[in-house]
Amino acid sequence: MKKLNADIESGNFKSIYLLYGPEAYLRLHYAKKLCDAILPSSDSLNFLRLDGPKTEETAIIDFAETLPFLADRRLVRIQDSGFFKKSLDRLPDYLKKVPPYATLVFVEAEIDKRSRLFKAIQANGYAVEFPVQNEATLLRWGAGLLARAGIRIRKEDLQYLLQRTGYDMSRLATELDKLIHYLRGLEAEAGWREDALAEAYALEEARLEAEMYGYAADFGNTPEASKTSKSSHTKDKAAVPFQPQAFPSTELVADRAAIDAVTTILLEDHIFDMLRAVASRDTDTALALYAELLGLKEAPIKILVMLEREFNRLLMVKDLMDRRASQLEIEKETGIRSFAIRRYQGQLRGITRESLLAALRLLADTDEKIKTGRLTDRIGVELALVQLARG
Repeated sequence: MKKLNADIESGNFKSIYLLYGPEAYLRLHYAKKLCDAILPSSDSLNFLRLDGPKTEETAIIDFAETLPFLADRRLVRIQDSGFFKKSLDRLPDYLKKVPPYATLVFVEAEIDKRSRLFKAIQANGYAVEFPVQNEATLLRWGAGLLARAGIRIRKEDLQYLLQRTGYDMSRLATELDKLIHYLRGLEAEAGWREDALAEAYALEEARLEAEMYGYAADFGNTPEASKTSKSSHTKDKAAVPFQPQAFPSTELVADRAAIDAVTTILLEDHIFDMLRAVASRDTDTALALYAELLGLKEAPIKILVMLEREFNRLLMVKDLMDRRASQLEIEKETGIRSFAIRRYQGQLRGITRESLLAALRLLADTDEKIKTGRLTDRIGVELALVQLARG
């Protein structure tokens, strides 16, 4: 990542870049940042964007081999091509001889590091991975965004928001943006500046980048603080500090009521609430939640699959808890995120391993009856919920 930022700031670009990994928010953010630094997207004569699995190798090579027209460079952005998971005829070898005026930027969610194309990029260009961020990083990032908008939030409430959004930064950013606008009353509050929010996001992205990739940075709120930056790498970001006075001076608090008012509930949250109702023997609530999901056009069979997944996860966590495993060990063993583990641990109080196995047998039996036509999917899931709640 340091090399990528250094290239962007210096204007000395490599011929090939690969930006990959599951964190779409960062991956796409840096893809745009890199491409914008190389060539304006409006330069349609020298910029080509290719999306999707129908992208052809020849289209990339032919465009790159054509000399720039009234510009210094040619740029090809290739996104979600699937090239790194298939056999290619020409591109891996072509990467050894890309013209000096051409830059190829590959943007992919998933790759196979054993592929010839990946190895060719490692040898002739630069590849950077964008992994899913951990809870601690996302909590700091979210709290920083809210703080720069003049909004305080307790750690417990921010964790609650993260439970509702998951670890996807794009979704978290959207929900934070909604929360800020809701609390500030965009339509009514005098003194709001929309560009101030953009500044807040830019500075928090810089803070996250510094934290992820280990270089020093100063993110002071005053011009004096920005002058004391010890890192030339982030000097430009700190040179135009965020101005708190762009927002109304009254500090606001984001609590659970505000979060509930603006955030969209994930399917996983509905399923968890359904499990909690089942564990409490609250049949009416479990069925009401099921009806809500049906109203949201969720397929009954999908809900059944989610229920099976949740009971399997509960069983895994239960077994590890019985072995006195720590939360960190449970996270490493199961791949379940820490906030979800805490929810499962709370859910498991008073629940036996035998009851979890019985629930899984019931759900598997329901699935078999639906698939063989002995029950309709809608009625089958409803009956399973009633039986689970009755124990």
